[in-house]
Amino acid sequence: MTTLEQAERLDAITRRISQLNPEDASAHGFQLLGADHHQARRGQARTTLLAEHLLETVIGTWPEPTVLFKGLEVACLYPSCVTRPFRDMDVLLGDPRQLWERCLENGFTRRESDRLIVGHHHYPPLRSSMGPIGLDLHSRPNSPIWQTLDPELILETATSSRTGIEGILRPRDDLHALILAMHAWKAGFTRLRDLHDTVLLAATSSTDVADTAEDLGLGRFWRWTMKITDTLLTDRRAMSPSLARLILPRNPGRRDHRRVRVVSPLLVTSPVQVARGLVTEYRIGQRARSGVSRQGRRHPDA
Repeated sequence: MTTLEQAERLDAITRRISQLNPEDASAHGFQLLGADHHQARRGQARTTLLAEHLLETVIGTWPEPTVLFKGLEVACLYPSCVTRPFRDMDVLLGDPRQLWERCLENGFTRRESDRLIVGHHHYPPLRSSMGPIGLDLHSRPNSPIWQTLDPELILETATSSRTGIEGILRPRDDLHALILAMHAWKAGFTRLRDLHDTVLLAATSSTDVADTAEDLGLGRFWRWTMKITDTLLTDRRAMSPSLARLILPRNPGRRDHRRVRVVSPLLVTSPVQVARGLVTEYRIGQRARSGVSRQGRRHPDA
């Protein structure tokens, strides 16, 4: 899929978003795009300024590579960054532990959680004492357990962040698109903004995401991501109605995702791999409830 074709797809998605009613637009994360949301955008502007301040004073001064993704980084591609809502900063680095502890020393507090995070993709979430912004320090992107992306590849190929903040990096656009696509699959396509942002990054990327996906053994995954995107967000007939009813959420935006998270992976991987993934997720949940990692060490969230 060429950049031009992705740009055409993005135009079709933009038209579809403009036709959503306010309730659906909000459910899918597009609530700030409307012309009559000035007050909400002012609130998002405050969140953005706070995020930038914390990136400059705490994250950007860290001596190891820190890669900002999702949230504010993707918002930099919107016509105005305040039209893309986010409530936390997602940062990837090789070993989050020391920075996580430093953030606690710099006024961050652990967000309350109803479960322990063991074997998770990020350390226990933090919240800034300065305002309504959270921080998730990742050791790997949030992806389905049956389809992953090597965090070392993301770190090694990272480039300067579009925020312009010194010391902050971003994933290469083609890899960032794959990260967002995996996030959409893991969430069961319940929030269409993930798919919109995936195409936005693909249309921006100087490298064809389809070529990168093929090189990484993710070609089938990417092709189905685009078919699902077309079915949910454009007027293109990308799959039969019966298949769409089987693999897509019946009510996108309403957390109708459990069936989808089990059925849709069968399009891109084997039933054995899906079953193993579900078993692994169950075991991680069991360890989370006990608060003890596989090695027997207490996790910071315990």
